[in-house]
Amino acid sequence: MRADHRGARGKGGREGSRRRGAAAVVILWVLFFFALIALTIYGLTRIQPVAARGDSGDVRALMLAHAGIQRAIEELPSAASRAWQVRDSAGADGRPGEPWTCWGEDANANGRLDPGEDVNGNSQLDSVGAPLEEALRPSFAERSGPDPLAVSVDGRPRGVSGFLGGTVQTQGDHYVLRVTDAASRIWLNGPAERTRALLSRLGRRLGLRPDVAARICTYADAVMRARQKAAQDAGRALTVEEMTVFRSEEDLVPLAGVEAYRRLEPYVTAHAWVDPDTLDVCPPEDRVRPVRPGEPVHALGDLRPVALRTQPRAPVCINTAPEVVLAAVFEGVQGTWVEESAVPLGPSGWGYGYEWMDRPLSFSGPEASLGTLRATQPVTAVQADRLAAAAVRARARTPFRTWDDFRRFLDRQVQEGLIDAPPAEALRANADPNTLLNDFNPDRNAWAAIDKTDLLSGTTEFCFSSMGCFVVESLGRLLDAEGRVAASRIVKAHVRAYEVWRETTESEFLAALRAGAEPEAQIGVYDGDGMTRRGLALEVLPDTAPDAPANRGLVGTLWYDGRIGLATLISPGGPETWLRASLTPPLREALDADDYRVRSAPAAPEELRKREREARRPRLEGEPAPGPLIQGASPLATGERATAAALLSRHFPDGAYLERDACLRYRAIDNLPWADGQTRKGCVAFWLKPAFDPRRASRPRTLWSIDRRPIATAPGLVEAPVFGAYLFPAAPDGIGAEGPYRYGFELRGLAGFGIGQRELSAGGGDGDWTVAGVATGRAEFEAFRPREWVHVTFAWDMDAPPDRAFRMAVNGRPVPRANAFEQRPGTLPLPKSVRLDLSANGPDDTTWISFGALGDDPRRNLPLDATVDEIRVGTLEMFDAACRDAAEGRYARVSDPGPKRGGGATFTSAPRSPGSPAVPGSIAWTVREAPGLPDSAVRLQFSDGRRWRGPFDEPGGQPVGEPNEPGLSGEFRWRAVFSTGHRPDLPVNETPYLDDVTITFATRPAVLGYSLPPAR
Repeated sequence: MRADHRGARGKGGREGSRRRGAAAVVILWVLFFFALIALTIYGLTRIQPVAARGDSGDVRALMLAHAGIQRAIEELPSAASRAWQVRDSAGADGRPGEPWTCWGEDANANGRLDPGEDVNGNSQLDSVGAPLEEALRPSFAERSGPDPLAVSVDGRPRGVSGFLGGTVQTQGDHYVLRVTDAASRIWLNGPAERTRALLSRLGRRLGLRPDVAARICTYADAVMRARQKAAQDAGRALTVEEMTVFRSEEDLVPLAGVEAYRRLEPYVTAHAWVDPDTLDVCPPEDRVRPVRPGEPVHALGDLRPVALRTQPRAPVCINTAPEVVLAAVFEGVQGTWVEESAVPLGPSGWGYGYEWMDRPLSFSGPEASLGTLRATQPVTAVQADRLAAAAVRARARTPFRTWDDFRRFLDRQVQEGLIDAPPAEALRANADPNTLLNDFNPDRNAWAAIDKTDLLSGTTEFCFSSMGCFVVESLGRLLDAEGRVAASRIVKAHVRAYEVWRETTESEFLAALRAGAEPEAQIGVYDGDGMTRRGLALEVLPDTAPDAPANRGLVGTLWYDGRIGLATLISPGGPETWLRASLTPPLREALDADDYRVRSAPAAPEELRKREREARRPRLEGEPAPGPLIQGASPLATGERATAAALLSRHFPDGAYLERDACLRYRAIDNLPWADGQTRKGCVAFWLKPAFDPRRASRPRTLWSIDRRPIATAPGLVEAPVFGAYLFPAAPDGIGAEGPYRYGFELRGLAGFGIGQRELSAGGGDGDWTVAGVATGRAEFEAFRPREWVHVTFAWDMDAPPDRAFRMAVNGRPVPRANAFEQRPGTLPLPKSVRLDLSANGPDDTTWISFGALGDDPRRNLPLDATVDEIRVGTLEMFDAACRDAAEGRYARVSDPGPKRGGGATFTSAPRSPGSPAVPGSIAWTVREAPGLPDSAVRLQFSDGRRWRGPFDEPGGQPVGEPNEPGLSGEFRWRAVFSTGHRPDLPVNETPYLDDVTITFATRPAVLGYSLPPAR
């Protein structure tokens, strides 16, 4: 029994124990879950303050970044609007004069990778593309003595631009700035074709796929086409806002991707200073005659554009742009130029140019051409990279400041064999925003082998300093107690820090006239010896300044890129002058070359009635009316457009240009001293500017002649001249003898003048020639140079012996009498029985005095290819007075007795109101110096509305005001002061030209846009 009892009790105890164990487990699990909840709550309470502090850090970092933007906005106007200066020191450190420059890893700004500067470990010095977080020398860097202040960030030194206290440590809250000149980048909103090429070349150098640039430009093209169509449908023009496709560089992310964006972003900009006056490429179809490379050029007028189009472009600063940007601008530039004919001379000393008496020249043959149109080799990628590297090295020594600096740089590259001369000329034309129109046959200092209208392909222009627009990146950064980055944010802004006032077109120069000012109020009156056309000391070219109220509205249409130079003198009239012709009316007026008021004496009533009857006589077909005429005779310039362009191109600002299809003609019987139908004595004088090189030319040129024109029998042809003056090319030394020349007189020199009179035989037919003349020697010939004015005077007296029958002077210097000749001894003096018959034999005959030659005459296809002005025709006694014209010179002489007193000829701009108080920054200008006037100068002055500052004499730029002076509210003006030095014995035969003026002034800075770069 005892055994059973024990067994029963044991079984019940085991079941109770199991129940109690399960309850304990449940309790334990409940306690565990409560503990877990408690721990979670405790953890959340511990994490929340940290998160709160993190959000606060991001906000503070963003505020720091914006504080950096404001710092840049405040300091950029005064720091960047000053004239571009050389480095602060010539010492080893070579600190830049621009505190806003960001040098990236280059802590000492010496351009070399020194120990401790390779922050990212790629073994190269990174400046432009280096991340802002790694900059050792940022913009507006805090300094510790001469070196940038370094702050430990994550255990490594970093540069900073400013501090705002410190949340955890003293220098823990700071900002880092990178200010980039927007002109050092490629403008994304530029012309589609040029932008596409620039981005493609830039992307290739950055290792991007070719389709990246294509996607960007295709998108921009599509947007612009849609906007243009919408504006066209609405009957309005696009607004400035609508012409901007990209508002920030970050707009490239959806098109190119983040990685491509990061490579491109340091080299492109959505906002830039834009020059609205640059010219687009002029295709052959837009010229008077479509001449293409490799084809002969028979007249420079064939190459003149019928229409020019402006194309706004943003220049690239050659002093701040990275190598890859400079290389993209250099690459692919190509232009055309005219290679003058230089046909080899034959064994006899005469080449094709001398065979025109035996085998007439024609328009179609290359032997009759001026030369051949050649195309330069496009600048290759390798050449562009080498040029860019050379430019960076050159600017490290001395910044580029003028276009003369850039030209000398290109000359050095040609000398070193990096590039040939013609492509270098194309690069100069592409880089210079000023349009030096060779079509106007300018003086040598305003001429270039290739001008902007000669470019086949171009990129964009250069400039020498920032043009007011900047890209500002600001990094706000917080450090914790251990120097680790607790929070950071980057903000980018495009800022216009100062205004740029640039004047370069005729319309801009003459704005004061358009506003109603009298010419004398803008341009100084000429008070020297002689007289100018308008009584003023200066002229605005290439058109002429309208000086009457009726023409003031025309100023707004003068969109040509203008130049200001000394006014040309008028040859004085006198009792011995029968004809005085100043050949420079405004280009848009009728081509009337004669001043009919200038006559030696009033004609008798009977003579006046005779002239009136002759003027009213019906003209035969092709016969010009009496009086002056620039006759277009080219069979190639056809159609209304070509004819208008050809006629307009004949009268240039400084004379009449005479070439194949243009001849200046006057009725000889009306404009020469004559008696009984003869002119046995007389004088002709004029200024001449060749558009060719007489020392390289392969054919003679007709300077002037007296012609018989048999209208009835052969319209359009000219008989052999009675008188003629010709310019002969120089034969190479040692080849041939100097004569006899087949035309009639011995070529003892290189410019000739003579008489060729055909006597009548006893039977009434043509007899022999009576030939005599005078020729220059080589000394006089040296005065005939391309694009330089030369004064020539010719006189004849057929009643005098041979040594006095002919006289000739070059630049007022008489040719030695030993150079006179007589082919048939004893023919001079010319017997009275031998008539110099200049009278019209009947209604079908006309006698002319001609300058140049008609181009439609294949027997005398010897066009002048030169500019002629100030023609004087008169009696023999006029010779000495005409020589004095040469002694006075071509241009007005203006003295400046005190170089710093601002004397001389003055040109004052129209006023410009800055709109709000402004601080003047700098003034710079482009001047084309006159090499023949070593003492000439063009100085600038600046007025703030209260006083004139200056004169300034450094065209590359000089500070106008003081950095800390208060803003001024007056009207701003600039004034140019021309002087020709103190050498009255040196004729003023060329003028310095003022090409453009650029003034900077700081008003209230403007933020053009903000953006947030994508996080790394």
